[in-house]
Amino acid sequence: MANVKSVKRFIDDGAGLFDGTKRQYSDFINNVNTEISKFGLLIDEYSVADNCTYISFLDIKFCFDQDGNLQTDLFTKETDSRAYLFYGSCHPNHVYSSIVYSQCLRLRRIINNDERLSHRIDELVQCFYNSNFPKKMVEKISKKVKSLPRKLPPPRDASHSSILVPSSPVKGSIRVISTFGSDTDLMDVVDKYESVLTSSTKSFSSSNSSLSGSPSGSPSPSPKQEAGLFSRIKRTGHSLRRKLVDARQFATSSHISGTVPCNHRNCMCCKMITDKEKLKINGVKIKPANGSC
Repeated sequence: MANVKSVKRFIDDGAGLFDGTKRQYSDFINNVNTEISKFGLLIDEYSVADNCTYISFLDIKFCFDQDGNLQTDLFTKETDSRAYLFYGSCHPNHVYSSIVYSQCLRLRRIINNDERLSHRIDELVQCFYNSNFPKKMVEKISKKVKSLPRKLPPPRDASHSSILVPSSPVKGSIRVISTFGSDTDLMDVVDKYESVLTSSTKSFSSSNSSLSGSPSGSPSPSPKQEAGLFSRIKRTGHSLRRKLVDARQFATSSHISGTVPCNHRNCMCCKMITDKEKLKINGVKIKPANGSC
């Protein structure tokens, strides 16, 4: 870890700065794979490049120039057709203008060089022309974005970050969201390795505090009680029945009326609304949902 100067991660993709040779980096990856193999994990794809050579991370290409300054550019896969919503399809006009603006603004956030940005936006403009976008609208929006200053969100506090666990339990537990009856394998993995990951995180935090140190003879502060590493959230999957009727406690209530017509002049659904308090569909008795069409 002595050669690793910086590490950033997003889900299962990572990037960082390594001070060493390519052989040293290969040995470092092999050591990491040895440690994480016990969890069934493996880094099977990685790339390393020298200064002034772009390397990709998500949709970004970045490198450090000869002066040590960070340079960023847009990364696109060779299979990316860069096809956008065809102008003239059944969508409101603001949808097309928002597509142009959001895509141009995305380039503004990624690219930190104005000349390079102008070139990439010109390429994007041509892609919009290929999708039949009006030239006047595209030129107006792209010109506006070119003149905007580059603004980035404030950096996230990474003082409790580590390679295996993104944040310490002191800052809050990691939410694991699963659906009833369909994510059993996920929950089995979480339950199996939670204790191991928790202990590794505690070791990482204690080593950091020992490095920072405290004056000799001064008592160390008592640690606060930590929450669990994972907080489990169970959700119910979507179903057609839940979309058509209220929950059972509302449907069986005698205080809730059924669906009533809205009586709008141009409404085509009012004639479809029944005045029956209860319905029977596929042998199941249900009550129409409360509200209007």
